[in-house]
Amino acid sequence: MIAINDDPVTVIVLAPAEKETLLRCCTSLDSLICRKIQVARDGIVPLSPKERWHLCQCLADTLGRIDLPEHREILGRLLRRLTPGPEAQAWAQELSNLDIQDLEALNAQLQKITDACNVARDPEMGGLSPNQVGRMVYLPWDNAAFPMRLNRHLSYRQLQQSAFLTNARILLSTLQELEHQTTATARGNLNRKLIQSVFDRLVMDEKTRDGILRYNKVLNETDVWPLHITRVVCEAAGMIRRRKNRFQLAKDAKGLLADSHAGELYYRLFWAYFTKFNLSYLDGLPDLHSVQQTIVYTLYKLSRMADTFTPLDQLADALFLPAVIQEIHTQFPQHARLHWLLESRIARPLRDFALLECTYEQTNVYTQVHEVRKDELFDTFISFQF
Repeated sequence: MIAINDDPVTVIVLAPAEKETLLRCCTSLDSLICRKIQVARDGIVPLSPKERWHLCQCLADTLGRIDLPEHREILGRLLRRLTPGPEAQAWAQELSNLDIQDLEALNAQLQKITDACNVARDPEMGGLSPNQVGRMVYLPWDNAAFPMRLNRHLSYRQLQQSAFLTNARILLSTLQELEHQTTATARGNLNRKLIQSVFDRLVMDEKTRDGILRYNKVLNETDVWPLHITRVVCEAAGMIRRRKNRFQLAKDAKGLLADSHAGELYYRLFWAYFTKFNLSYLDGLPDLHSVQQTIVYTLYKLSRMADTFTPLDQLADALFLPAVIQEIHTQFPQHARLHWLLESRIARPLRDFALLECTYEQTNVYTQVHEVRKDELFDTFISFQF
């Protein structure tokens, strides 16, 4: 349950299994609410206080007559999210004593309950209130009420361990040097000449570098994955644009190459990576927009839970909101795919920004992240104020 600012509308985020079960089992649900659920983009359903109360009543009635444990678990969890805390029974009793004909009094009491729910801390939301989580999920990063604060004034010395920042500076400075030369292919990638000129300077582990050289006689952009992702993110950030056969730097990007502006460049890259770039491109798994949409909540949980090395798998469920957890487990019942999602969309990107340290273990297929902990830069760059 999420509230956006002070608006009385409540927003619930439904995982696909919750949406399907709700529409199948709650046959007495109001047609307008059904329609909202059916057309909900990414499972996001706004509800007025009346609609929310009606949904709670339908859930309670349905739970009293269905027997399938799987459906009871899903609907019960949804009802608990809509009516968190032990005070819910007292509120229900208070409402039952009201004259149903007195709509003004009923609406006032419903609004009181909604307001109380939205500021109450919820253990399933990491001890945050729905209002606080709503600000994390729905506000733009530059909004004054956005709870995550990013330090844009860090020095280059503080940021020089970031592989992603270093590679971005190499790419941007090279494009500036070659601004009058051909640097783009017909398909919109960096050409081989540019790739060859920067390859030895790019930051990547030696195993990756050796593999690239072993399996490719000539280097195309997509063969050099760290460079490819850097180019895509820089383009998403508006720092470079393709004009016919050349990549050109935006005017403001040229000023960010100086060491004195490293903090602003780092901020712009981080913002674009997690808000403009589609994280699913990193692993080829289903999009799962909810993982990226709630990335600020994930960062908040890491800020509280990753002071020491902790196995990534142990953090999995704690890093996401309940509806996101449900969607993840529905999409990825196989443990290996869930681990790969956590590693590819959270652990490795944050490592490349020098925000997480990782330990590794060898599997039969590849070397995977085993444990993570915050790097010193994490708390210097990221903080939260509610």
